[in-house]
Amino acid sequence: MKFCLISGKKGEDVKDVFINQAKNFFDTVVYAPISKIKVSLEDQDPKLFYKNYDLKSFDAIYVRIFEDDYMFGEIILDILEKSDVYMPTGLDGYQITNHKFYSVQMVSKIGVPVPDSSLTISPESSMIICKKMGFPIVLKLLRGFGGKGVMLINSEEELRPVLDTLNVLDELLSAQKFIPNLQTDTRALIIGDEIIGIRRKGTGSEWRANVSTGGSAEIIELDDNLKEIAKSVSEMLRLDVCAVDFIETDKEPIFIEANFTPGIMEKYFDSKLADSILSYIKKKAERKNSDKE
Repeated sequence: MKFCLISGKKGEDVKDVFINQAKNFFDTVVYAPISKIKVSLEDQDPKLFYKNYDLKSFDAIYVRIFEDDYMFGEIILDILEKSDVYMPTGLDGYQITNHKFYSVQMVSKIGVPVPDSSLTISPESSMIICKKMGFPIVLKLLRGFGGKGVMLINSEEELRPVLDTLNVLDELLSAQKFIPNLQTDTRALIIGDEIIGIRRKGTGSEWRANVSTGGSAEIIELDDNLKEIAKSVSEMLRLDVCAVDFIETDKEPIFIEANFTPGIMEKYFDSKLADSILSYIKKKAERKNSDKE
């Protein structure tokens, strides 16, 4: 069986883990940086190539791309979705998860608790809404990963210069009511029907519970309610593999965001998460191939 990992530049730090582990599951393993992929249209049939490889001829492809890859990433996902290749991800999920406000809006429509949120285009509107929400608030750029583009604002005085700067950069902003979390959040890593619970904790004065910003992580057992909620989010996104992040409160878990390209936290889990993802991809590709026969 043939497997390809397509990755954006921000995923290069874990490409070796995926490629090395994929060799335990697949006969042919190829790494294709998204910047090196070529798209062509021949006789109304879109083609996708990396070097001499026709990517549509592969059995399985795992696309790990980020907000920087957005325009080209959409095209690649669209082409592959319409091919016979198995992918654990897809275009709908990529578009929704790369828009932080839209993802909260879509998740709320299926009855999942979300924080009070807003979307604004001007500093004046942002200030009005944030003051109405009450400080502290969490200010997010629409696109970002690993806790980047996320700011905790404690007062109007802190907010004003931030809004002025972001207005110069012509950025849309999403503001959310801050939910106290003791520097901790809960991640549900979805791998098909398997749901792996991960507790992440910030370090020092870092309020964000992201491993990429210096936090720690440990495997935990999730209760059935949180598993059910996380699974409903992944199904709405049409993603077989993704991560769904929550803050757990005394009343209920609150959805924070969904991740199209979840980190594998190699520092804490070695290749365990990559192995689980690749094993699942192989099983799904085998099943898809057998259905075609």
